[in-house]
Amino acid sequence: MKKRVLITIIMVFALNIVILWLLGSRPEQTLSQTQQPSVQDGTEEVAFTDVTASANIALTGNRMGASWSDYNNDGFLDIFHFGFWGGFSVLHRNNGDGIFTNVTSSAGLSDIPSNCPWFWGDYDNNGYPDLLNTTRAGPKGNLLYLFRNNRNETFTKYDIPIGVSKEIYTISGAWADYDRDGLIDLYIAAYSMNEFPPGDPDQLYRNNGDGTFTNVTSSAGIIDPKMCGRNVIWGDYDNDGDQDIFVSNYRLQPNFLWRNNGDGTFTDIASSAGVAGNHHVLGAAWGDYDNDSDLDLYVATVHASNILYRNNGDGTFTDVTSMAEVPGAYDASGVGWIDFDNDGYLDLFTTSCYSATEFYLYRNNGNGTFTDVTAGSGIKYGGYNFGWADYDNDGNLDLHVSAGPEPRVNTLYKNNSNKNHWVKIKLIGKDCNRDAIGARVAVVIGSMRQIREVNAGSGFESQPPFILHFGVGSHTKIDALEVKWPCGKIESKKDIPVDQIITIAESGPNQN
Repeated sequence: MKKRVLITIIMVFALNIVILWLLGSRPEQTLSQTQQPSVQDGTEEVAFTDVTASANIALTGNRMGASWSDYNNDGFLDIFHFGFWGGFSVLHRNNGDGIFTNVTSSAGLSDIPSNCPWFWGDYDNNGYPDLLNTTRAGPKGNLLYLFRNNRNETFTKYDIPIGVSKEIYTISGAWADYDRDGLIDLYIAAYSMNEFPPGDPDQLYRNNGDGTFTNVTSSAGIIDPKMCGRNVIWGDYDNDGDQDIFVSNYRLQPNFLWRNNGDGTFTDIASSAGVAGNHHVLGAAWGDYDNDSDLDLYVATVHASNILYRNNGDGTFTDVTSMAEVPGAYDASGVGWIDFDNDGYLDLFTTSCYSATEFYLYRNNGNGTFTDVTAGSGIKYGGYNFGWADYDNDGNLDLHVSAGPEPRVNTLYKNNSNKNHWVKIKLIGKDCNRDAIGARVAVVIGSMRQIREVNAGSGFESQPPFILHFGVGSHTKIDALEVKWPCGKIESKKDIPVDQIITIAESGPNQN
């Protein structure tokens, strides 16, 4: 009898050991709505390597920022650096072997000083991105400089009248198709060189589709009390399918949040939404850091703490900076959302306009908080602004920092941080604009849903690539992928392998 009892006890104990082993080894099947764990199986070491010299991308002199784009459609991202305080602009072509070549002269872009950003955008929908320069609306007074891509690695300059009676001091702008007619339009932020406002009024230009633009500022309801604009970012913050505008304003002036009314007009709802503020705001960026399918907002301020606004989903935002533990750089300028470790959650990078050594890289913990992982990351310098892009197509987002405060060096950092999986989405518009600016892509794995939007300006006077990047952790397959095109169409795909660049061309009838 005692022997039988002993055998029974041993068998029960062994069964419990097996059950515990099975439970511990079974992968997570569901993700909580309130606190979603990362799709990554473990925390990878942060490791960036300075490859500026070996990539042949070093520059001297003042460079305010840079914009990434594949201007020659060879599958590798190129970079355009714009000058500042008399510095000349430079175009570096990516050779596809980790090395860049300065092609400024052969492209027809040499000897062009610029105090303001340049932005890529295919305004004529010919499949090749063109370049827009916003310097004081053109040194001749009331003109914009538009460099049309000739599709042979050269550009031709056109002067575009902007419909104002005097020279305005423009300092930033961004493309988007606000009226969903398949053509990208342009919002220009105007600044003031005086110590205090008033500055010049912002401007909105509608693309006519024939190489010309019409100033529709007044008819669109952009009633601008001249608030010293420093940066422009478009994004569909209210999930109604059209692009809204956030404008960072300087000199203690309130920001603008222009809600797109869907009828060609806009309403400034920054105050009621809780994002107006009264700061010296430079950079700003939209990003869904908590994976709840709406765009949150981070703004970089000078002489004050930065602010993370969580989108409440009802047209309002809540300041969660302290809760999330992301104060960022004091006297901040650049800001950007990126998933540098490919774990499925957007991380955050901020820089300072006054100190090259003050910058912060925050890893998203997946629970609404962040961890500062700057120390030991290998990143040595910040700058006025920066741009993240996978220049070597290895699936990891690399970092280019523009020359800013002393020692005024631009730096390219290669990301060696992780072995997590990824997927990149390249969209090609047909009825919608060719670059698909304003499109939203959702990637679904289990109950985790990530969103990204194609945009033509983010951070501080900089531009990310049009290709969207998603980290997916240890997963080897995406359950579903949904594309909401900027003109209203919706397309979806299922069961997609990871670690690849997926090109999706717009198809099907317009579901506007």
